[in-house]
Amino acid sequence: MKDSVRKSDWRIVEMPETYEVAKIDRSLSEQEYQALICGFTPRDMDDRWFLYVQDNWVYLHRSWTGHCIFKLKLEISSGKVMLTDIHINRDPDQYRSVNTEADKDEANSVLTSLLSLIRV
Repeated sequence: MKDSVRKSDWRIVEMPETYEVAKIDRSLSEQEYQALICGFTPRDMDDRWFLYVQDNWVYLHRSWTGHCIFKLKLEISSGKVMLTDIHINRDPDQYRSVNTEADKDEANSVLTSLLSLIRV
């Protein structure tokens, strides 16, 4: 297995104090989980996201600005891996969306896309 991406591998900005908490219900296969914990570092300007896992949280940062847009709670129980909660950046200077359902869809889409790029 390759080394996992760490928070210090990219210039990031922490999730601001202004964020929304919502429920998300996404199960992950063992293969998806292994890819997720490897993380993702952008390879070029077209890669718009930086992803790492720390303390059972998945962090999704915009690669250009470093802003944390989404933070997702990882829960592992009885052999099942789930994403259960999502924190959504609500600082209008960092992220302009205010549509919770669209943001949950965006986070899921970004995760699906990045998981397809990560090589375990």
